Amino acid sequence: LSIAAASGLVFNAFTLLLPKLLAERLAADPGLLPLIGTLAFVATLCGGLAQFTVGHWIDRATLRRVFLPLAAVQAPGLVALALLDGWVLVPIAGIVAASVFGQVTVNETMTARYVAPALRAKLYSVRFTVGFLGAALASPLIGWLHAATGGMTAMLLVLAAFGLVVLGCALAFPDREEELHPERWALAPAE
Repeated sequence: LSIAAASGLVFNAFTLLLPKLLAERLAADPGLLPLIGTLAFVATLCGGLAQFTVGHWIDRATLRRVFLPLAAVQAPGLVALALLDGWVLVPIAGIVAASVFGQVTVNETMTARYVAPALRAKLYSVRFTVGFLGAALASPLIGWLHAATGGMTAMLLVLAAFGLVVLGCALAFPDREEELHPERWALAPAE
């Protein structure tokens, strides 16, 4: 549930703040303002492509081996977005989007691989509720921190802290070869 709450907040906050962040950090050149939406789209497209790619990876590797690199990139990427200005934000935003969006695929697969079929519907409902609560906090938190600080830096640092929670969850996640060979679950020792 920690993953659901933290990743729900990060996903929704990042999606909401990306256009405003790019507008604020690239606004030194007024000619770039019409491109902000396109640049935000390109960064978000990196996230969509990551979801597709992660879907292929999780068929070939254990979830931990996919989850850990995605989680390891998230907090440092958000810190970089908090501290940097200019064009370098666009590729970093694309990397963060890939991490955040790719993690959605991992989260869904966790439930499918580790929860008994009879309990999946209940767990999905609890997980989505917790995730939506985290997501619901995103918009007011962005507005409040932006009004209080006059920029996106504080919000991105808060998101980086939640990214560290996600990294902690990734580090604690098991690395079980049975994921790739479901028929072996019955033979696996209990943990």
